[in-house]
Amino acid sequence: NPLNQCYAQSSGSVVPGKPMSSSRNRVMLTTALVLSMLGAMLFFVSGWMEDVFRRELKAQLLTARNQIHHDLSGWLEGRQQILQRWVRDDALVMQIRQLPPGGDYELNAGLQTALAITDQLAPLLDNDEHLSFAVLDGGGKRLVSSLTAELGMADPLAQRPDLLRRLFSGEPVYYFAQEILLNDAGTTYEASGVVHLLQPIFHGNEVIAALKLSVNLERELQRMFRLDHLWEHSLV
Repeated sequence: NPLNQCYAQSSGSVVPGKPMSSSRNRVMLTTALVLSMLGAMLFFVSGWMEDVFRRELKAQLLTARNQIHHDLSGWLEGRQQILQRWVRDDALVMQIRQLPPGGDYELNAGLQTALAITDQLAPLLDNDEHLSFAVLDGGGKRLVSSLTAELGMADPLAQRPDLLRRLFSGEPVYYFAQEILLNDAGTTYEASGVVHLLQPIFHGNEVIAALKLSVNLERELQRMFRLDHLWEHSLV
């Protein structure tokens, strides 16, 4: 009946011969394609952002490293300049020349000279970060020491012949080493940030001894890291 067919079409009934499954398949396929494209775009964007982040972080780390290297180099240069002022004191140099070879003070009047030199160098320890000082001979023996019990003993530098050779060829040197230190409570602890700075002592063109200053660098390193906001904001 044509009238019934028209009523069926107008009322939304399924028209014979035209199933809905093909339309659904097309919608599902389109949806899957869109989701796949979105997933690919998301993967690309996330990879690109990660690459950008890595490049920016690397640049910031290099900047921070260079700044800390610059600050540390300036700090070390400042301490070496302090030592240079002492080793250029002609009166001090003349006294050091009077010390017995190898710091052999047994039955030797040179001990009084060594103690007098120790008193003269005492202002080196006015800074809390400065731990000790010593005057060394070419073999690494302590001719003078702020730790008087170590007079005549071999300094740890004696175990570093390359540095000792450079030092007594007229080159200022420094090296880092762990040290056992006393804290305010009187107990010992191992400090890893100790730097030992050494300046050659000349008499004319000849290096006759070396002045050594041991400094606890931990506090200065902490200050440098606190001042460098790149470490705080980029790494934390």
